Amino acid sequence: MRAATGSRNPRTRRSRTATSGAGCLRGGARSCAIPGSRCTGWQPSASSITGGLTSLEPQNYNCIKICNNISGGARCRSAATGDRGLVGRSSFSGASTRPAGRCRCASLVTDEGSMARQIMDPGWKVVIGSGIGISFGAAPIFTAGFAHLTGAMAQDYGWSQGEVARAATIVLSSTMVAYLFCAWPLDRLGSRKFALISIALFAVSLVILSQIGNSLLQFYLAAALFGFVGAGTNVVSYAKAISRWFDQRRGLALGLAASAQAAGSFIVPLAAHGIIARYGWSACLLAFAAFELVVCLPLVAWLVADGPPGGDPASRTDGARPSTEVHAPEAGISAAEIIGTPTFWKLAFCFAVIGMSFYAIAPNVMYILKRRADVSAADVAWIQAAGAVAALFGRIVVGHLLDRLHARVVGILTVLLMALSALINATAGGVVPMVLASILMGFSISGEADLMPYLAGRYFGTRSVSKVFSWLLFAFCIGAAIGPVAFVWLSTLSDSVVLPLLLLSAVQIVPVMLFLSLGRYRTPPERVQSLAVALT
Repeated sequence: MRAATGSRNPRTRRSRTATSGAGCLRGGARSCAIPGSRCTGWQPSASSITGGLTSLEPQNYNCIKICNNISGGARCRSAATGDRGLVGRSSFSGASTRPAGRCRCASLVTDEGSMARQIMDPGWKVVIGSGIGISFGAAPIFTAGFAHLTGAMAQDYGWSQGEVARAATIVLSSTMVAYLFCAWPLDRLGSRKFALISIALFAVSLVILSQIGNSLLQFYLAAALFGFVGAGTNVVSYAKAISRWFDQRRGLALGLAASAQAAGSFIVPLAAHGIIARYGWSACLLAFAAFELVVCLPLVAWLVADGPPGGDPASRTDGARPSTEVHAPEAGISAAEIIGTPTFWKLAFCFAVIGMSFYAIAPNVMYILKRRADVSAADVAWIQAAGAVAALFGRIVVGHLLDRLHARVVGILTVLLMALSALINATAGGVVPMVLASILMGFSISGEADLMPYLAGRYFGTRSVSKVFSWLLFAFCIGAAIGPVAFVWLSTLSDSVVLPLLLLSAVQIVPVMLFLSLGRYRTPPERVQSLAVALT
C-alpha cells in the first residue's frame, strides 16, 4: 500500500484508528504487517494541536486500522485501545502505543447540517419520549393533582384531612414497595417495555379510582394500586436508557427529561381544577386515563429506545462531535458491594429526609395555604403552577450544573432552597410570599429528581443505575410516607402549621452534612485527552 504524500481532503469520509508504527515498513513500497491496516505518515504537528487542525504534517509512519462499510460520516473506535480516528474536519486521534483492535463504527454528525441532526439525534429522541412519559405520570398527578382530587372527594363524602392524608401515605408506601422490586423487571424488559406496561396499568388504576364510592376502604385500596403501578411511569423507568445514551452530557439529558415532570405539574393542577369545577373529580380521573392511553403510550413507544447500537453512549462527545477519549467499559458492581458502601447509606438517608420534607408539604399544600393565607382553591392552583414552572427551569439548570460541579455542591444548594421555602411558609402570610415559597420548593425538588439517577450512575456505574436509583427512591418514599401524616399530627398537636414548617426547615441540616461527607465519583465523567483537537 502506498503512503499519503500530500494534504488530505478535510472532508474525507474514511474513519480509522491510529496505532503504533510497529509493522509499518519505511522507504520504498510501504506496507503494514497488521491485517486490514494501511500505512500512513500523517500526524498533527505541535502547532496543529495548539492552534487548530489546519494541516497534517508527516512525522512518523504508522499502521492504521480501516473501518469498512461506512455510509456517510462515521467514527471508529479501536476495541483494544479506545482511540478514535479522523472523520471529516471534526477531530484527530494521535498514535497509540497499543496494537490495533477491531473497529466499531457509529453514525456521527459532521459539520454539514450539524444543528438539525443534533436535534434529531436518537439520544435526544429518547429524552423527548421519556419526558412525555414522565410529564403525565404518577408523580405530577399525585404531587400537583392529588390535593384537588381528594379535596373534592372529601367535600362529597365528608372525609377529614387526616383521612385524606392517610391515603397519601398509602400511595407513597405502595410506590415505595414498587421501587424496591422494579429493578429486576427493568433490567429484564428494558426501559421501553417496562414504561409501556406501566403506562397502561396506570391508566387502569385511574379508571378504578374514578369509580369508588363513599368508602374509605375502596379509596385506600385504589390509592394503593395507583401508587404501585404508577411507580413505573416516573423517572426510574427511563433513567437507565438515558444513562446509556449519554455520558458527558448525562446531567443535562436527565435534567431535560425530568423537567417534563415540572411541565406536567404546571398543567395538572390547572386542568384538574377546571375539570373538577365543571364535571367533577370522577370525570377528571377518566380524562387523565384517556390521555395516558391516547397520547403518552404511543409517543413513548415511538421515541424511547433502551440504548444505542453497540452500547456506546451517543453523547460521549457532547452529542455531536467525536473526541479521542479513552472509554472504560460500562461499569457496575454487585448488590452486596453497593449495600456495603457507606456512600450508599449516606445517599439513602439523605434522600429519605428530603422525601419526608417535600411530601410533608405537597399533599397538604391546600391545608397549609388556607391556614396561613386563607386563599381560594383557584389561588392554590396558581401557586402550585408557579412552583411547577420553577421546577421546569430548575431541572434544566440543575442538570446543566451537574455536568460542571460536583453533585454534592448541587445537592447542598437544592436542600438550602427547601429549608428557605419551609421558613417562608412558616413566617410569612399572604399570596405573594406563598408564591415565592412555592417557586423555591420547585427549584429544590427539581434538583433531587436529577441528583438521584446522576449519583447512582457516577458512584455505582451505569449498569447499576436501575437498582441503585430504585433503592434510593425506596428510601425517598420511606420519608415521603412519613411526611404527610407526621405533618398533620404535629399541626394538630400545636393547633398550627408553623411548628412543623419550622422543624422541616431545621432538619435540612442533615442532608447538607451528608452531602458534604461524600467522596469522589467512582465513575467520573470522561474527559478529552490532551492530544484531542475538536473543531466546530
